[in-house]
Amino acid sequence: MAVNDIQGVVLAGGRSSRFGSDKAEAVYRGKTMLSTAIKLIRELGAIGLVGGDVMVSCGQKSMSLPGVTSVPDSRPNCGPLGGIESAIMASTADRLLFLTCDMPLVTSDMLVRQIKKVDEFPDTQAVAWKSRSGRISPFPLLISRSVITLLSDYIDTFEPQELTCHSTENIEKPNRHIKKLSIKNFLNTLSTTFIPIDSKALFANVNTVDDLRSISG
Repeated sequence: MAVNDIQGVVLAGGRSSRFGSDKAEAVYRGKTMLSTAIKLIRELGAIGLVGGDVMVSCGQKSMSLPGVTSVPDSRPNCGPLGGIESAIMASTADRLLFLTCDMPLVTSDMLVRQIKKVDEFPDTQAVAWKSRSGRISPFPLLISRSVITLLSDYIDTFEPQELTCHSTENIEKPNRHIKKLSIKNFLNTLSTTFIPIDSKALFANVNTVDDLRSISG
């Protein structure tokens, strides 16, 4: 694929409620987890696999970083799918490569494998990961901008009629529709190519301080 066909995005807009502070700013091996993810995307840019500025989906946070385009959620409180929707709408790239800020063990080799899958299966709408037992790991995620209507419709389906994603009343307490807004379920509605997971350890997700300690050794 041409370099301008793919733009890299870091999802960093979560509430980090289990972590106790903003996970994006948590330090892993001397760098914040957010900067680690940004660096990974820039490495792909250096070898011509992604183009444009790195985008950061920042939820409702204010964020200003050099060489980074911050994209707030257009529909707050809709989880990672809300961030994905907003990033696709803000980008002109044909496909977007999404990393989360809380998976610092992801490697550039993993991302290269995903990009190569698009060359192998050009009609695929998304490229994600699946374990041998069949469990889906959605991130890192390579997804086509062509899914934007399907994605927006999917989010609309699960918005409560009386209390929409835009309502600030919904931010302070758990929202039942966030649980229903499953990225795994959404991927199953698409033409998704799943790559077999070779090393489960690389997909470690940092949800708590103990999680961070366990991968820091």
